[in-house]
Amino acid sequence: MKRREFIKYGAGGAAGLALISAVGLWPRKARAATVDINLSIVGADVEMVDGTPVYMWCFSGPNGPSVPGPVIEVVEGDIIRCHITNSSHEEHSFAIHGTPGGPISLANPIVPGVTSVLEFSAPSAGTYMYLDPLNAPVNRVLGLHGALVVLPADPNQITPYSNPTPAVQQLFADLGDASKGFPGRSWDEKRVYPNGRTWVWVMNEIDPRFNELAEQGVPIDPADFVASFLPRYFTLNGESGWFIAHNLNTSPRAKEGEPALIRSMMMGLGTRPPHIHGNHVYVLTETTPDGEVQVRENVIELDTWTLKPMHCIDVLLPFRRPPDVPLGLWPPKEEAFPLTYPIHPHDEVSVTAAGGMYPQGIMNDWHITEPTTVDPGATPGFRTEPHIVSFDQFGCKPLRISPDTPDKTTPDVFIRREFFGNRDITMPDGRKVRFWGFEDPDDPSTRGSIPAPLIRVREGQIVHGELKVRKNTHTIHWHGIEPTSMNDGVPHNSFEVNSRYTYQWQANQAGTYFYHCHKNTVLHFQMGMNGLLVVDPPDGPGRLCTGGPAYDAEMLLAFFDVDPTWRDLPGGHDAGMCGEDVGLNNFNPAYFMINGIPHPDCLTHPKCVVTAGPTDRVLIRMLSASYCIQFIYFPFDVEVVEYDGRPLFPSPSNHGYSHSFMVPAGTPVEMETAQRRSVYAQNLPQGEHVITCEFRHVIRPNEVLGVAQTKLIIQPGGGGGVGNDVITVTRAEFRPRKSEWRVRGNCTVPGPGNDVTVHVGPTLGGPVIGTVGVDGSGEWRLEKRNSSVPPDPTQTISVESSQGGVQLAIPIRIA
Repeated sequence: MKRREFIKYGAGGAAGLALISAVGLWPRKARAATVDINLSIVGADVEMVDGTPVYMWCFSGPNGPSVPGPVIEVVEGDIIRCHITNSSHEEHSFAIHGTPGGPISLANPIVPGVTSVLEFSAPSAGTYMYLDPLNAPVNRVLGLHGALVVLPADPNQITPYSNPTPAVQQLFADLGDASKGFPGRSWDEKRVYPNGRTWVWVMNEIDPRFNELAEQGVPIDPADFVASFLPRYFTLNGESGWFIAHNLNTSPRAKEGEPALIRSMMMGLGTRPPHIHGNHVYVLTETTPDGEVQVRENVIELDTWTLKPMHCIDVLLPFRRPPDVPLGLWPPKEEAFPLTYPIHPHDEVSVTAAGGMYPQGIMNDWHITEPTTVDPGATPGFRTEPHIVSFDQFGCKPLRISPDTPDKTTPDVFIRREFFGNRDITMPDGRKVRFWGFEDPDDPSTRGSIPAPLIRVREGQIVHGELKVRKNTHTIHWHGIEPTSMNDGVPHNSFEVNSRYTYQWQANQAGTYFYHCHKNTVLHFQMGMNGLLVVDPPDGPGRLCTGGPAYDAEMLLAFFDVDPTWRDLPGGHDAGMCGEDVGLNNFNPAYFMINGIPHPDCLTHPKCVVTAGPTDRVLIRMLSASYCIQFIYFPFDVEVVEYDGRPLFPSPSNHGYSHSFMVPAGTPVEMETAQRRSVYAQNLPQGEHVITCEFRHVIRPNEVLGVAQTKLIIQPGGGGGVGNDVITVTRAEFRPRKSEWRVRGNCTVPGPGNDVTVHVGPTLGGPVIGTVGVDGSGEWRLEKRNSSVPPDPTQTISVESSQGGVQLAIPIRIA
């Protein structure tokens, strides 16, 4: 093997902390300057997270070779001279991608041993990528790529852009305004960390088979490369897992109220959906179909954004108080700062390494180092502890405990979930496929439920969610809900539950969420451990949010795909976590489902099909629980009204930054893993309207792997939409000795799709005893032992159904 550079995986090794990445930052000394950039193209062995060396092509800058190449930071209008020396044995080239009018590139390839110069004027302020465009996408993916950051020439520009849209300008003007939900500082440090509050994330994917061919000098055909590319390693700024999360250059950290800009880009072939815990982010830029980076006119707040190959997406992380920490409990007293939350692609395959090792793929952390606000009625003061997590605890050996809930308070809603691991579903071809999941021990109708039982609460309610584990260890992550770290359900930042734990949060914003197990997530999520969570406005169902659209009928669609070969992996619940290659980088779905019903049965199954009347306004809430790209086609126009639990209407975090928009019939609504979308339709013609979900390959998106379909039926008389249900109670009893509730009754709107919630007291504002599903005959039954919610002095209950039924002040019998 010829002598070459070796790029080690962090100078401090697995025992070090706060590693400085090998990815350098090109120095920028003055404005309106001529900047000379000197890069050479070399080959190097790059160490992967498991210690495996992989040959890659690299750009070498002032600090030597690195993948990606050094971040180049310049100012709009600078004259940039890039001197590129080809020190390899193959032809290469150099281009800037994402610029207005198309890429800026060399006219001719650079032959070995030659230096070429690309001179250009720095484009408008924004985020761009530089790369080798030859033999695309091979040379780019094999390491020849990096980030170009252009700062505004106007030093008084408060945004990162030369020509911000009104929405972006307003958002940055509001930073530092406590009345807009941004207590703290404006975004006044534009430069890349460590010189400012900007972080650059360059994601890539590595299939070592092709790197070996490059090392041997074997030509690689781009079509073959794309057709058979199966990444085994996933990197952010050239690193993975523990190393990303403990690198100051990749892991944002700041006080509450110190917003950060994240400039993200994808150099690999996969479409990946980065998901952030603890805060939502505002999406500031997009890459158009012709490759141009543009500032967004519609600045949408979400928790999971889409990052496609060769796309640059900027997001603003507000570093706000996690909004679902119960009011009066900030800052927390029994949890130490920093509060640490993960950021990772939610397709989860890209959070693996070498076929297993979850979460040693693209798993980053961000840290609120200390609070700067105090809730009304709360006591000032907080404590700190060093955030030190070993390599093993981060991945293979997390804490497995069942502590008391920190800062525990009285709930309005108490929910229980238990694990089951023995549900077989027979697919249309006759094959039985094993599922794991969550069930509600207080509701017999949820035994073996796939997906997990719907949870429905109201904005403002404090929720306690008890997880009881009989076998192995599990967690619940309340996706899109943003509590403290201990209540977020992520093992490497808290623990896996080995017995029983009660999660605590307060519903802050009406919208669509979901919950799932976050232990070895790539496997447990796929096995079926996920379910929808809806937060209704304070007044209950019937309106998306306060000030949002009202609806008469509601449709809940959870899209899911199944790889049956993942059901029998060696290692069971922990498959692959300690370095075993169990193939968790290779997902090949064979079955496609809606609401746990496989296609084509979902086209007619009552768990999927909804009937509404000709005058009904219909809200359709959608969840992607799939590891594919989904294209959802509606045969009628829809209005997109919600992203990821954030309505596209004025709210405490949306002061005119985003708005709803129309999608014409036949135009797909695209979703990636863990994203939620709500669409709204009205004045629909009578008939059966087929809704189709295409499941597309994340690397080859033109490849449709399967479909799942269902129907929205519009007919006279409707189907018992929201507001049409009549609910009666036939038994209401409380047994003090066992703290046991027994309540049952009937609804005129049968299930599935109708749920009953029982409150203590004469109004619907009382604490929630529980929520149960209505069966197909319209009957429902709530039985809850060891309840934490006793009767109130009135000795009454009130009940409501998700389809509009209400009965108030029903006397109870004390048995």
